[in-house]
Amino acid sequence: MKRLELGIAAALSVVAVGAVHAEDMTGPYFGGHLGSMQASGDYTAYTPRNYYEGFGMQGLDGSDLAGGVHAGYNWDQGAYLLGLEGTLTAFDINTLSTTSMTLDEGPEFGRSIKNMATLAPKLGMKVGKGLIYAKAGLAMGSIGATHDQNGEFLSGSNRQTGWMAGIGAEFPVAERMTMRVDYTYADFGSTRTDMYGDDADIWVDQSISEGLLTVGFNYYFN
Repeated sequence: MKRLELGIAAALSVVAVGAVHAEDMTGPYFGGHLGSMQASGDYTAYTPRNYYEGFGMQGLDGSDLAGGVHAGYNWDQGAYLLGLEGTLTAFDINTLSTTSMTLDEGPEFGRSIKNMATLAPKLGMKVGKGLIYAKAGLAMGSIGATHDQNGEFLSGSNRQTGWMAGIGAEFPVAERMTMRVDYTYADFGSTRTDMYGDDADIWVDQSISEGLLTVGFNYYFN
């Protein structure tokens, strides 16, 4: 919740307040963004060590710089607008841990979370010459796991689809160009990642949520 509250505060704080509504924003736009991604979630490993009963690994939350591009289309309705936006954001979070709630110091496990794509309808409201908006839709990312099994490096990964919701604000800085602040929260639920060794199958169950706060720009083609 703290990340969501910070994202809301940051987005709303940059709305430019003017005397009249912004000009017509109907049409396509393209832009770039740069910011910070944070990821967290439970991580339970299943190995022969405790007869596949499962043990939770700790200390696998992480963060990374993130950057990417976005594009969309707006339908301006006067005081508000409707839109559709897609984003591609690159980042690479890799964390390692040997700390287990069940086994104290356990075998080394790792988590990798890479990149995210989203597609979402958008609803915006004009505030002076600025715009605040909310969006909700689909998110897709790559989630992986690693394990040191007695000196043998094991790994596995899979694509995961989840839901996302976000808010943002943008304000004009030049003809056809706006600056924006955007916060996106994505939840990928629980996913199983299988890793195969010489003697036994090993897998982990992970629940992943991500928070992405960025600044960027939009260029309008209309």
